[in-house]
Amino acid sequence: MRKIAILSFLIIIASITSSCGKKHEEAEQLTETTAIIQTTSQPREAARLEITGTTKPSTKNTGSGIKGGTNQNDAVLLPMDTKLYSKVNSSGTSWFAFTTTDLENATYAITTVNKTAGTSYLRTTVYDKDGNRLGYEDAYSSGKATTVTMNNLRPNTTYYITLTENDPNNTIYYMIRIKNPDIKTTGYNTVENLSEAKGAENTKSTIVHGTNQDDAVFIPLNAKVSDEVRNGEIAWFAFTTNTKENAEYKFTTTNESTGTSYLRTEIFDEYGKRLEYGDAYSDGKASTISINKLPPKTTYYIALSENNSNDIVHYSLNIQAPQTTSESSADNIAANVAEIENAEKGDLVFETPFELTETQVMFVAEQATFVNETAAKEALKPVADVILAHPNHSVLLAGTTATDGSQEKRVELSNKRAEAVKNLLIQSFGVPETQLRTIGLGFEADPFVRGNDRDANGKFVETEGAKNRRVVVLDVNDPIAQRLLQ
Repeated sequence: MRKIAILSFLIIIASITSSCGKKHEEAEQLTETTAIIQTTSQPREAARLEITGTTKPSTKNTGSGIKGGTNQNDAVLLPMDTKLYSKVNSSGTSWFAFTTTDLENATYAITTVNKTAGTSYLRTTVYDKDGNRLGYEDAYSSGKATTVTMNNLRPNTTYYITLTENDPNNTIYYMIRIKNPDIKTTGYNTVENLSEAKGAENTKSTIVHGTNQDDAVFIPLNAKVSDEVRNGEIAWFAFTTNTKENAEYKFTTTNESTGTSYLRTEIFDEYGKRLEYGDAYSDGKASTISINKLPPKTTYYIALSENNSNDIVHYSLNIQAPQTTSESSADNIAANVAEIENAEKGDLVFETPFELTETQVMFVAEQATFVNETAAKEALKPVADVILAHPNHSVLLAGTTATDGSQEKRVELSNKRAEAVKNLLIQSFGVPETQLRTIGLGFEADPFVRGNDRDANGKFVETEGAKNRRVVVLDVNDPIAQRLLQ
C-alpha cells in the first residue's frame, strides 16, 4: 500500500513538471507569434500592424483598411494628418488613439465623414487616458464632415477616440483624420483622396456629383456645370481657390425645374463648418451667395440639396472667381493663350500628387511584400482606372520611407515597394508597363510634406514615421517628377 502511495506521488510530480514544461513551451510560441502586439495599456501603433516573421496577418487589415481596436487598451494609434478609411458595423465601436506633439496648448481637430447614405449617425468621442470624455460630435449620412476640436491638449500625451454607430442594421463606411491646424509644413503637398488629386473635372456642362464631402467632385472656377438631385439626396462638389489673396467668390445656382421645392446651396470648409448658404426657388430666378476674403490655394466644399424627397431638381451651378494678377496682366496674355491652346496636351492627370500610405497599402516590415494583397488591390483599383483612362500619360510611382534606417537601405526598400505597386497595377489591372516608371527616394530625397518622425531629442516617432512610408503617384511630366528623375 505504501509503495502504491509513493508511486502515485511520483506520477503526480511528473505530471506537474510536464504540464509546466508544456505551458512554458506554449508561452514561448505565443511570444514569438504575437511579438508585435503590446501587452501594456499603451495603444497599438498602426504601422506596427506590419507582419514580421511567421506571424499571421491581422484580421484588422482586410478590405477597407486598418480597423480600430475593441477597447481603450487595444486602441490603434493613428498618424497625424493622414486620412484613414474604414467601417463600423452592427452597433460596434472602433477605438483609435493619437499622440500630441511637443507644442504647448495646441489645437487638434478630429474630423469624420460618414460616407454611407441612408444610415444613422456615426459618433466620434474623445477621451483621456483615464476614460474621461472630453468631447464628441455626430457625423450624419448627409456626408458633411464633422469635427471635434480639442484645445489646450497636453504635449506628448496620448488621447483616445471611439467611433460608434447606433443602428444594428447599418454598416457605416467612414473617413477620419486627426490634424493640428497650427503646424506649418514644408514640401510639396500630396493628397489621399483621388478626386482631389485629379482636381477639377474637365467639363463644360453636365457633371456627376459626389455623395459626401470626402468624395466631392472638384469643379473648375468660372465654369457652369449642371446636374440633378432627387429623392432627398445631396450633391457634393469642391473647388480650390486660386492665388488671389483675400478674394471674393460668388456661387450662383439656378433651379431649372418648375413646380419643385427650393434648392439649397451651402459652402463648407474642410472641417464641416458652414460658411454661407442660399436657396434657389422654382421660379427660375438665379440665387447668388458671396463669400469674402477666402485665402488662396484652399479647398472648400459645396452641398446642393432639395427638401422634398419626391422632387427631381435640375440645376446649374457657377463659381465666379476673381482674376489673379497673371490672368489680368497684359504682359502675360500671350503666355496664357499658349497655355490654353496646349491645355489638352499638357494637363496633368494628377494635379496634386496622390499618396498611398500605410493606412491604404501596407507592406511587411522591411520587405516589399503586401501584408494583404486583396486590400492593396482594392486601394489600387481606382488608381488603375484613372491611369487606364489616360493612355497617353505616363505615371511615376515614387517610394518614400521613414528615417528608421540608413538612407542607402531606405532608397533600396522604397524602390522595391514602388516596383511592387507597379507590378500589381500591371498584373491585376492590365496597366501597360510603358505607362509606369518607379523611383525610390528613401527619406533624404523626399520632397513631399513629411511627418516629423524625430522628436527634439532625436528619438524616432513611429506614428509620424507611418505617414512617411508611402508610394506617391504623380504624372511623369509634372515638374516635381522631372526634378526627381534628373
